[in-house]
Order: sequence, then structure tokens, then C-alpha cells
Amino acid sequence: MASTKKARESKTSAAKEVITKDMTFADILHKYPQVEDVIMTSGLHCLGCSGAAFESVEVGCKMHGFDNAKIKKLVDEMNRKLKKN
Repeated sequence: MASTKKARESKTSAAKEVITKDMTFADILHKYPQVEDVIMTSGLHCLGCSGAAFESVEVGCKMHGFDNAKIKKLVDEMNRKLKKN
């Protein structure tokens, strides 16, 4: 009975998990490697950047001149890619 409850909770938390602007690029790329192309085509080459380990999406994007609307668009595109997979 307990294992069934844990399985249900696991599925629920996985369904709610999304990429946010507060996550680091390294965490995103580790958990969701399928969004690498979305990041790269936005002009961010995070795979080779030492800042990827500690900079949030928001901070990294702002350092590259992104405004809030462009950051939101990037996060939305990454989450759309997750939903497709």
C-alpha cells in the first residue's frame, strides 16, 4: 500500500517539475539534456561556460543582454520541449 502511494506521489511531482529561471544551466542540462538545442539556438553556449554551474538562467541571460521577455520566452521554449519528450 505504501509503495503505491509513493509511486503516485512520484508521478505527480514529476508532472509538476518544470524548468524555471531560477535553476542553474548546469542543473537543467544535467536533468533535461534534451533542451540543449533550445539553449544553444538562443545564443547561449552554456556547455563550455564555467558560469553554468552557479548562474541561474535569469542571471546568465541578463549577462548576455536578455530582457525579461526574452528570458521568459527561453524558459517557455525549454518547457515546451520537455512536454514533447
